[in-house]
Amino acid sequence: MNARELMLHSEVDPADGVLIHVDTASAAWEFIGLSVHRLGLGAPLSIESDDSEYAIVLLSGACTVVHDGERIALGPRGNIFDDPPWAYYLPVGSTCSVEVESATEIAICRSKAEVVHPPMLIIPDEVAIEIRGAGNASREIRHIIKPEFPADKLLVVEVITPSGNWSSYPPHKHDIHDMPREADLEEIYYYRIDSNDGFGLQRLYTADGSVDEAYVIKDGDLLLVPFGFHAFA
Repeated sequence: MNARELMLHSEVDPADGVLIHVDTASAAWEFIGLSVHRLGLGAPLSIESDDSEYAIVLLSGACTVVHDGERIALGPRGNIFDDPPWAYYLPVGSTCSVEVESATEIAICRSKAEVVHPPMLIIPDEVAIEIRGAGNASREIRHIIKPEFPADKLLVVEVITPSGNWSSYPPHKHDIHDMPREADLEEIYYYRIDSNDGFGLQRLYTADGSVDEAYVIKDGDLLLVPFGFHAFA
């Protein structure tokens, strides 16, 4: 996959309300995937494990996750930028369905996994908030699934970056295993922008200059980051 193919744009599929979807096959990597769904009244959305652990993150609205006979309520959540997230973690091998009573958007974050951990509801009060950086590099980190969370490989965060500020800053990379200096990670950056005419700039480059890209980011865009230094404004 070349550097220009790393970027995807949201587009509503009228059949199932999928805004955007990426998996290990389409990303040409080993572990992670993401799908975002816009759900209206109708049949429940069925979700299968597909050899992955996954987290359902409520972006807006409210929903009920039906899993192993239990009904787990997520939400309500109004503004993704102001309201902290709700999420539900499910281990590898799990299936569930999602029911809604009004317009709702959810993200399904996945990682290939082997170790089975218990399912877990994550409520807004349990999401650790960190202010990272200073000045025009300050941003709010919402840790939904942190490294110490009882999951096998999945990590999930929301980052609220004020207009004009830098995020993922200073530029850094995650493409070699050299702990504690650097972790080898696959990353998906899914963007929502709080303005119809808003935009961002995502920088992705390698030390040897073989990749040297700047992407114009609009609401609903997604960038795969399998390698290279990256930063966003």
